[in-house]
Amino acid sequence: MRRIIAALLLLIFITACAGLNQATPVFSEPVENTSEESATPIPSAGIEATAPTPESKPTLTATPVPPPAHWYWAVENQTNKIIAIDPNGEKREIGTLSASEVEHFYQGFTLDSERALFFTADDQLHAYLLTINSMQSIELPADTFWGPDATLTRSIISGRLNDHILFSYSTQEGVMDGFYPESGAVLFIDLESRTAKVIDDAAYLDISSYGFSDPRYWFHASQDQRYVRYMNGPADRAEQDLHEVDLLNGEVRTVYTTNRSPYYAYASPQGDLWYMGRSSVVLDVNGNQTDFNGESQTFFPLADGKGIVASPDCTGTCELKVVTPFGSAPDLTFSLPWSIIDIYYPDMTQLMPDQDLIFAGAPANSLSDTPSIVDQYPNWDFIDNPVFRLSPNGQSRLIGFYGSDTSDYGFPISPDGRYYFLTSPQSDSFFIYDAVEDHSLTEMPRSADLNYYFDTVRFSPTGIMISWRTRMEGIEKQFFHAYSHVSGTSFTWEDESREVYACVDQLEDASLICWTYADLDKPSSLLRYDPDTKEMIPLMENVISIMSLD
Repeated sequence: MRRIIAALLLLIFITACAGLNQATPVFSEPVENTSEESATPIPSAGIEATAPTPESKPTLTATPVPPPAHWYWAVENQTNKIIAIDPNGEKREIGTLSASEVEHFYQGFTLDSERALFFTADDQLHAYLLTINSMQSIELPADTFWGPDATLTRSIISGRLNDHILFSYSTQEGVMDGFYPESGAVLFIDLESRTAKVIDDAAYLDISSYGFSDPRYWFHASQDQRYVRYMNGPADRAEQDLHEVDLLNGEVRTVYTTNRSPYYAYASPQGDLWYMGRSSVVLDVNGNQTDFNGESQTFFPLADGKGIVASPDCTGTCELKVVTPFGSAPDLTFSLPWSIIDIYYPDMTQLMPDQDLIFAGAPANSLSDTPSIVDQYPNWDFIDNPVFRLSPNGQSRLIGFYGSDTSDYGFPISPDGRYYFLTSPQSDSFFIYDAVEDHSLTEMPRSADLNYYFDTVRFSPTGIMISWRTRMEGIEKQFFHAYSHVSGTSFTWEDESREVYACVDQLEDASLICWTYADLDKPSSLLRYDPDTKEMIPLMENVISIMSLD
């Protein structure tokens, strides 16, 4: 049903865009900033504006040495013991699950190299702090909700400040009438005292619908990670609230109240600037607010108090204006060789420190008229989203595409916004794009004769790991590609035995930590793949990962 909601919403957006005009807004004087830290800029990078495609060879110097390699946690099959395992195969038994907990889905989240949060459920929710030596229960309050519609399959860490954690899980399905996503409870967890409290019972989160599945679309952490902003319901309530939680103490305040679906609310990555589309209001979390004529223009919030103003009825080449609604920074104007509709891809669109704008457009099949730039790229897939780099001097460049090949779940971009996983403009390769340095880190050839099925793109402090399958004439192959931030090198590995389900970590020596497939005859196992010797080294067999591998 949620995919239907997203599809209907797209149709509404396209229909609503017809017959609108361009306009430049006039914003009110700002209120003094009282709650938001100043953003730390990313170092500036030069651009070769005329380059048709990114360079294919990595030129970055090695980054600082990453943190120690992680320990990993698993449930031993049949015994239900929780085992901590390190990359060299050392094993430590730290606890045991009850039979009722093992019968249901459980979910774990890595916190650092030696700790993880672990959630289980039977007739109630349970939470544990896992270390390399112990399994410590976290006391949950009596009002923690768990019922027939509650599930850990759609649960996330929605915020973190040191040892203060926000944990969100779904408890209510989406509602077709009015286009409301699923919603759920939010727990504020103090790891030091191992206690928790419920701070919300109906925070919106849709991690099932294509285009809305990235948790970053719903929960927005401030630059210093202290505040998390999100929309709260539930759908059957007349009013919908914008909430802000302070992770120092778990206190929640209401920033703004609207009466429309959160699908119509656009937020900056940090959640400090919002556009309530159906209320025609632009506001920030410091009390600044101004009316915005949403019928003749649309507003896409960016980081650092800025936003894009555009006309949603523009076709062909369109003007984008970056403004600071509650500040005095001069406007920037960009020329986009693409049509605009009122759909926003927040994490894919950002203003870079050198004042270039990276903008993700809607797929061609959602536009009423196809822009002429499509004619320059004969392999353009009309279901993919084009990603452009625009300069204030009027120049523009198609960087690549993201779409069904590369982003089944979530936006294919690193948490810090620096690295994108894209298809090349010629559609003949996949590559990792460094938005700061404006070039490719690594790329993989793409054949027009094969069907590609990407499973995961994982961004970590040590590197970037990509897994995919290809299929042609009934023959399926499985591949993994890894780029190391430590060495600045990459490699591709074909898993000819097709045993590996997912690779979850990359070590300093570039080796990968992976989990194998499980079936009725053979439980999964944890292994280490050495790219130099091409060996798969077993670390522990007959175990099940506590982490989601999808």
